[in-house]
Amino acid sequence: MAVAGLLLQAIAYFPNGSARGFVVFNIVAAAVFIALVVTAVLLGSRMPRTAPFAIALGVTAIAVVALVRTTPRLANRYNPLRPAPYVARLMRKPNAPRLYPLEGVLFPDFAAPFGLSSMTNLENLTPRRPATFFSEFLDSGVHPARFYGLEAGRQMGAPDALTEFWAHKRYWDLIGVRYVLTGARDPNTQVVSAPPPAVSIAPVPLTTPLESAVACAAGPFELVSVFLSTYASVQPGEVSLDVLDARGVVTATAAVDSTAVVNNAEQSFPLPAPACADRNDRAVLRLRFQPRAPGAMIAAWHAPAQRQPGFWFRTLYNQPADLGLLRLVSEDRAAGVRIWENPRAAARAFLAPAVEVVRDSDHAFARLHATKDLQRRVYIEQAACRGLRVLPNRVEVRYDARTPGVLTLTDAYADGWTATLDGRAAPVLRVDGVFRGVCVDAAGEHRVEFTYRPPHWSVAL
Repeated sequence: MAVAGLLLQAIAYFPNGSARGFVVFNIVAAAVFIALVVTAVLLGSRMPRTAPFAIALGVTAIAVVALVRTTPRLANRYNPLRPAPYVARLMRKPNAPRLYPLEGVLFPDFAAPFGLSSMTNLENLTPRRPATFFSEFLDSGVHPARFYGLEAGRQMGAPDALTEFWAHKRYWDLIGVRYVLTGARDPNTQVVSAPPPAVSIAPVPLTTPLESAVACAAGPFELVSVFLSTYASVQPGEVSLDVLDARGVVTATAAVDSTAVVNNAEQSFPLPAPACADRNDRAVLRLRFQPRAPGAMIAAWHAPAQRQPGFWFRTLYNQPADLGLLRLVSEDRAAGVRIWENPRAAARAFLAPAVEVVRDSDHAFARLHATKDLQRRVYIEQAACRGLRVLPNRVEVRYDARTPGVLTLTDAYADGWTATLDGRAAPVLRVDGVFRGVCVDAAGEHRVEFTYRPPHWSVAL
């Protein structure tokens, strides 16, 4: 029964492409498991001893078959008793880098057993304020309690996870997401629009040009990917793709040598300039083939169910370089996992020289939107000084902190000062290059005492 339950839950957590499907799978899995348990309890005393085992084995077999036949499948696995090579590589990274898995790669809680810090639902069963930060500044399309870069479980109509990542890149940099994990996908190239997958597609010879319409509402694109067939042989010639505006004027053209086209695969056509700059406009893609040998022919794939004789395509664009493009640092071909490094990710701990006191988290969030450099200016909530006593060579502070932070005393820093926090020795920090401070690691009322002894005081005595 336990094995059957685990397998049913595994089916429920498989990528299925919609929030509704995710909920339905979970409800069905739970209902089936409860029905099995109830049946076992009610009939256990009246059935032969082997019957419950037979039922459990039958249900397990059904679950295994469903797992095998479900698509998309999980990445290829290694020996489950040792980590896959890409996991070992991530474990060797210094300073606890934070990870963001996309496309169902290692989701939802893969990182916990290996001590890796991942942007999955494990870390984000968060209090209300951090959850608000996730929804407002990182990704509004998914609930923070199930935060992973997968389309299953996303809110209807919300942008996909990769779109949200690039739209809020500077906040992902702020929280220190150093590595992004994908399958075969290149996260620097984003799909803008694509026709829905057809049930069946067939090749259409390019004896005459084929045209497909593109709606510009999805945004500009600078690369078009077309599925082509060479009939399993070399076809000398040139395949051209024209982009026409709403008036029928050719605005861009891309061409490739057809001898380099791979049979039954996508062929990329990079455009000299982005198309569809005006989101209210529309465009037309025109595909042409010019043979250079008798009998040479290229075919584009078309869905017979479509009313118009168009062709299958995808429009893509590359992210602007000023966002800080991701670098491919590792590719595990056996598992189908690629590791991308974000060079602009902040360290998990950094020193911000500019600090502004605000009333509460809402005011801090409002300031973040207008802050240019999020790693140089931070906002802390107002805290109350319960008492300050200045004595010769000693300062006593009682402070009610509403948040952890650096308690700063605007007195000069000098060698010879020591400090205690709630009776425990604490290092004295040089704040803003001139003041004294102590790191307060938890909210609440604290007692800090600064004491001065000249350097080498004991030797002098």
